[in-house]
Amino acid sequence: MRFLFASIAFILLVASCTKKSNPKSVLTNNKQKFWDISTVPGYCYEFSSDGICRYYVWMNRNGKPVRELFDFGDVVYPNTWEFVNDTTINIQGFNYFYKIVNTDSVKLVNVKRPSDTFYLMPSPNQ
Repeated sequence: MRFLFASIAFILLVASCTKKSNPKSVLTNNKQKFWDISTVPGYCYEFSSDGICRYYVWMNRNGKPVRELFDFGDVVYPNTWEFVNDTTINIQGFNYFYKIVNTDSVKLVNVKRPSDTFYLMPSPNQ
């Protein structure tokens, strides 16, 4: 009987340790979520649960910081994001390998340029 309880406890422990966060809910908080970009201070992405992705920059308006959509000029990027597979995410037309480090950190590595690596961290200004 003790062996049975020990076995059940072990299985529950292993199951709880291997439980992974749903990547979509981490990125979107099941609605939308802003993520600051580690290598580009003052810029962030907004991921919505409906697949919309926007790129923002912080601007100073009348002495107050304001998040505004980034103007890419003549260059047109899709305002979308999606998971390509279990290891790849497409953000505004670019493919990245992703790793959810935890709910406060996502590592992105550009598929075509691995030296283009950065982390996303939840913006304190949601």
